[in-house]
Amino acid sequence: MESLLIQFRDNDTGHDDLHVWIEGYSRATDSYYFALDHSMLACDESPDKVRRVLIQLLQYWIEALSKSTPTRPVYLPFDFSDECTGCFQCRPDGEFIEVLPGWSHREGWSFAPSNPGDYFFGVTDFKSDAPAPIRLPREEFTGRLRKSIADAESQLPRAHESSL
Repeated sequence: MESLLIQFRDNDTGHDDLHVWIEGYSRATDSYYFALDHSMLACDESPDKVRRVLIQLLQYWIEALSKSTPTRPVYLPFDFSDECTGCFQCRPDGEFIEVLPGWSHREGWSFAPSNPGDYFFGVTDFKSDAPAPIRLPREEFTGRLRKSIADAESQLPRAHESSL
């Protein structure tokens, strides 16, 4: 699991069940707002919905990363809390990406994890909570995102199983 970037580990609480780690930085955050996400499967708050919302969010991360520049970093939200959001500030540097974990005062309830809208490029109050950026090859970082997506997908019921 070391190569994963983010993983949902259901503990039936909605709290401390979304695990994020990258090169010495790790956080356990809450899936609560993933379950409440009104933009996707509005009446469902199940662990499978959390996985589907996480997959959608990570797919948006990959898309947003492709639009970032050295002078226009992207902010990838992962911790949706009442009074703030935890996120990665990602800045491309040639074939590499500099990832700086931190947070913004933008409230986690103010947008849906499955549709972050302007969050990616709209954060104006980012505060780092790491001593220095983590520098990774861009392909390695996006590969970890794809593995995180595949991990969440592997925990969903197969289409034919859910129709039985």
